[in-house]
This record gives sequence, structure tokens and C-alpha cells, in this order.
Amino acid sequence: MRGRHRLQGMTAPLPDKPTVRATKPRKNRQRNQLLVTLGVLLAMAVGLAAAFLMSGPAPPQAAGVRTPAENPQPERQSEPAELEEVVSDAGPELIDDDHRTLWESPTAGEPISLAYLPPGCELILHLRPAALLAKPEGERALRALGPQGLAVLKELMRAAGVKLRAIDELVIGLRPGQGGAQGGLEATLVITPTEPLAGAPGAWEPPPPYANLRTAQHEGAAYRVGAPWCCWVPDQEAGRVYVVAPRAALHEAIDAGGAAPPLRRELELLADQTDRDRHTTLLAAPSFLFTDGRSLFTGVTESLQSPVFDFLPDALRAASLSVHWADDFYLEARGASTAEVTATRLASQLKSRVTNWPNDLQLAVLDLNPAPHGRRLVAQLPAMLRLLGAYARTGVEDDAAVLNAYLPLPAGENLLAASELMLAQLSAGARGAAATTATAAPREVSIEQKLGQPASVSFSRDTLEMAVRYLADEIDAPVVILGSDLQLEGITKNQSFSMDATGQPAADVLLDILLKANPDRTAAGPGDPKQKLVYVVKPDDAGRPTIYITTRSSAEKRGDRLPDVFAATGSP
Repeated sequence: MRGRHRLQGMTAPLPDKPTVRATKPRKNRQRNQLLVTLGVLLAMAVGLAAAFLMSGPAPPQAAGVRTPAENPQPERQSEPAELEEVVSDAGPELIDDDHRTLWESPTAGEPISLAYLPPGCELILHLRPAALLAKPEGERALRALGPQGLAVLKELMRAAGVKLRAIDELVIGLRPGQGGAQGGLEATLVITPTEPLAGAPGAWEPPPPYANLRTAQHEGAAYRVGAPWCCWVPDQEAGRVYVVAPRAALHEAIDAGGAAPPLRRELELLADQTDRDRHTTLLAAPSFLFTDGRSLFTGVTESLQSPVFDFLPDALRAASLSVHWADDFYLEARGASTAEVTATRLASQLKSRVTNWPNDLQLAVLDLNPAPHGRRLVAQLPAMLRLLGAYARTGVEDDAAVLNAYLPLPAGENLLAASELMLAQLSAGARGAAATTATAAPREVSIEQKLGQPASVSFSRDTLEMAVRYLADEIDAPVVILGSDLQLEGITKNQSFSMDATGQPAADVLLDILLKANPDRTAAGPGDPKQKLVYVVKPDDAGRPTIYITTRSSAEKRGDRLPDVFAATGSP
């Protein structure tokens, strides 16, 4: 029996054995200008989808949250009182968590209504702007989309004719335009305002800028004619819904009489499993992204095309991604495969592909030379994905492969901001900086002076290599790890640890990093001979003073002079 966790909040420690509810199988339920900027919003959704489907260094986490590495499987304990639930005989029964069962959804809404979309839509985006903007985290998430993402939102407001806060639900359907790929893409917007439109049947007053446009008729339905958008207020909706689309698409929606359009089988399967209470849901056929919809990968989104194409399994025929900000940040992805590949096998394929992706992304980040204002956030993107992977669960539900996860509430905006900054930097061609160095400041400041400057390096869990890079960025000085020296002692650059140093002298921060990364944790301090990791300051090949991280034995063999702090004091 398939069950799901019910997580109360990640500001408190995760319960060792959370309550899990088994769920009943769901019943089957029926159900130009904007396009360029919409591609940016799609990039955020696709980037986030690829990020968490590929799962997996950790951002600053909320107080009390324990990652699986810090919370090994304990013996079974009694359930916390706040997670207890009274379940009737007709409802789902509680089962013990096996640390693999899917998390329970924070919402339980009906499937998204696809009414008034024209046939042929292969990418559908559902948004709940008013509910999202009612939460501080939602406003920050929208700002995290960056300049181009905000341009998307402004274009949406122009097309809808109202502000985002006045929109309860917004459904955007994309389909190939007339003439296939050469005809571009065509968007249809179905808008549910927070307040019904004024008027009476046959005379509903559409929102500006459509109110003063001329009226046309199609199959007895009146609509306002504009360029490129036309607006139709269906009489049967009593002003609760209106549709904005190019004329041809609007005519097809009118012809359908408000019925949901036919979808390919796999999209239909996932559409029935959507939840209209979630803040954002993306539903798409992957093949559309690389055929008729490939124009979405232009400009800032171009760098996404290759990694997304490489990641998606050949058998994946439809995918959905939804996110929701509640007490925690929730993400869920679903996939439907061909008949030849079972949902279980598809879930296994997705899980196997997530393993190495954070490491691959980290290499890309190290090869990137981001702008100073976003350098640290971009550098922590792989860490965020590892935290995401730590909480992600995979399984099968309703014949679909499912991956879902809970994260601390600020994670959503941080993931979006880091993804947007990285995409912007990739689009600008910001590459070529050495991974372990930082450019020296124009004015002459000695290494010793820089090591005396205050520095702050904090993270919940990250590698020695990244910690050194954070410090190098903080003090604007070249810092190089001599990997071959570390290998001789069996020390790797990828070992992870946590750190919280704020406003301390950079030299002390560097020592703290070396102490935490030292293989022998019994070392009493930097002067203890058991402290193998040390640093030296000497010129590089170009004669520039550089901080080198090495081992005590290698430095002694080369005759390198160690800072006085490493003077041997003997073991206690």
C-alpha cells in the first residue's frame, strides 16, 4: 500500500519516524510577444524541474532541520503527539515510515481545469498569483526571477488586462502556431479573477484594455477583437472566467463550448493527477520542447536545452512539476512513460540519473566566472540541490513515476534566484575563471593584510573545495589547493563539513576550514602534529603572492615556511 509522509514544519526537527498515511487510488476525473518572455518563466520551471529530478551542497538551512546524514536511521519510536491523527474506518490508515515512502502532499485540490483551452496544447502552466503574492515567500520568489522573469510577469499582466493580485487562477496553454514550427507558438490564457466581472449574460464587461475594443461574433458568442489578443467572457461562467487568445485559437475554444481539449494519453494521465490548490504547476510533453517548442530555448534559456535533453529519459512521454509554499516549500514531479516502460522502471531511471548531476553542476559552477553580486549564491546552487536530494522521495502512484520533497521555506526563492543568476551568467558567456582562485584587487594589498580582514563563511554542509572558494571570494585573494599533496595523505577535496564563521579575521576562518577538513579529528589545534592540513604563502609561477593549501609533510619536504600558528606544540 502506497503511503505518504505528513510533514508539519521544517522549522522544527524532522521527526525520526514521521506518521505516514496510505492513500487510496484516485478516481479518474475529466477535466508573439508573450511567448518570448514566457520562455524565461519556462526556464525557471524547467531548470527547477531538472534540478530536483536530477536531485541533489547544502544551502543555509532552517534552525533545527536535520539532513539524513545528520539523522541516521534510528530505532522505531513512538509518534510525536503533534503528528497523531484520528482516522475513520473509511479513511486512510496510518502506517510506519520506511524512509522511502512518498511525502504526503500539503494540498488536496481537484485537478486543474483545462476548460477553454484550444486543442493541441502540449505545454500547460497553471499559476495562482493572488494566493502566491499573499505570502511574503511568494513575493520574494517572484523577485528572484530576475529582470527577465519580471518582464514575463509584466507581459502577463498586459495580456490579462489586470494586475497579478487580481488573478485567482491563470492557465496558459502553448501549442504550435499555424504552419508548425515555422509558424511559431501560440498562447492561450484562461483567467479566473479574484472578483467576478461586472455585467449580465451577453454583456459581461471585460477588463481593460479590452473593454473599448470592437465586438465580433463567432457561433453566437460575442468577444472583443484586438491585436494580437482577443478577449471572450463565456456567458455560462457568469463573469467568473475570461479567455485571452489569438482569434483562431479563441474560435476553437468557443467551438468546444468550454470543454477541456483532448490531450495525448500520457498528458491526460498526469493532468488528472494535478492539484489546482498548488501555487504553480507545469505540465508538458518533453518531445514538444525539442520540436515545435524548441524556440523557447532562446536567449537566457538557451543553455538549458542540452542538459535537459540529455537528462530526460527516452521513455518519458509527459512530465509535470508543481511547487507550493505552505509551512514548508514543497516540490513534486511526475512522469508518464511509454507502454513498454513501466512507471516503476521510469522512477528507477529518474533516480539513477539524479546521482551524479549535482557533481556535474558543481564542475560547471567552478568553470563559471559569475558577476560579484551573485557569485556566492551561484556557487551554492549545487549545495542546494544536494539538500534537495537528501529530502527527495521517489515512488509510483496512479501509474506515474513520482518524486517529491519538502525543504525549508526560503529554499524556493533561493533555488529560483541561484538558477536565474546562473542562467543569466551562462547567457552572457561568463566563463573562464580558475575554479580555486579569485582575482586580486586593483590596489596593492598584501596577502597578510587580506588575511587580517574580517570574513564570513557559513554553510550547513559543503566541501573543502567550495569552502576555500567562498573564502577566496570574501578576501579577493588567490587560494589554491595542492590536490596532489593532499592525495599523498589520502585527503580529498570533496569531504564535507558545516561551518558558521561571521565577521572573523580571514586567517582564523581559514584555520577553522583546515581544522574541520583535517582527517584526524583528534588534533588539538593548528600546532598539533596531527593537524595534517596547513597553508603556506608564496609566489605563484607569475610571481604573485598566493595562499597554497597543502599538508604539513609536503611543506616540510619542499622547505616551505609555515605560518607561526602551525609551529609544533606536541600532542597533549
